[in-house]
Amino acid sequence: MNPYVVAWKRGIAILTAGNVKVTPDPRVSRAERFNLQIRDAVPQDAGDYICQIATMEPREITHTVEILEQNKAAQRISCLDANKNGDYYASN
Repeated sequence: MNPYVVAWKRGIAILTAGNVKVTPDPRVSRAERFNLQIRDAVPQDAGDYICQIATMEPREITHTVEILEQNKAAQRISCLDANKNGDYYASN
């Protein structure tokens, strides 16, 4: 079990919290390893996405997403990466 609770937000809207999908948008999901996935991204999906990591010292990281070309590929935004020891850290 992971000691971290990760939430994804866009503005004040919560998209995911832990393993729970909060947004009603069917294109948005939480992918493996704390990634946020947006299927069939459109220009309106561009903007800031905030990953909040609840630990003893809460952290957050903001990703600015630009949609350069509309296609059917899923867009993934990474919040945490693991080092070789399996420890997680915030990543851009």
